[in-house]
Amino acid sequence: MNTEQDFWNLVNKDGSVHPILDTPCWIWTGRLTTKGYGDFGYGAEYHLAHRLAWFFTYGKFPEPCGCHKCDNPPCCNPEHIFEGTKSDNGKDMHQKGRAVHVRGSSHYKTILTNKQVKKIRELWAKHGVTQGKKGSITQGQLANDFGVGRTTINNIIRFVNWKVVA
Repeated sequence: MNTEQDFWNLVNKDGSVHPILDTPCWIWTGRLTTKGYGDFGYGAEYHLAHRLAWFFTYGKFPEPCGCHKCDNPPCCNPEHIFEGTKSDNGKDMHQKGRAVHVRGSSHYKTILTNKQVKKIRELWAKHGVTQGKKGSITQGQLANDFGVGRTTINNIIRFVNWKVVA
């Protein structure tokens, strides 16, 4: 079982001084998550290293989240961490200009392309009806044709989603 000493042995306190905070980042040298945060087994589970650094310093975990003032995921300096919600973290990110809003087919979860979204809107404008009539197309048919749900089609048609595609 890992100890607090094992944890601190994996923290390099000789990081570069943060230009705004005027103190060095303490860099985690152990295992990292895919997002670059330190990951360490302590007790019966794994924890993010910056949360453990807070725990070892203040005797409790940051609640609900431990957010980085320095914007450096492997940093474990407790002076660079603040307690906050995911919303607080998002506001902090936005205020610092780090918010990147990926839209349209560039988003990692997208199924459709911008071209397909345009086609859906064209088909609906020309042939769309909510009640089945000969020669018409329903949102359910568009959903089946494009491999998405009917709600997705409805949100595309009403410009709730894919607003960037005209």
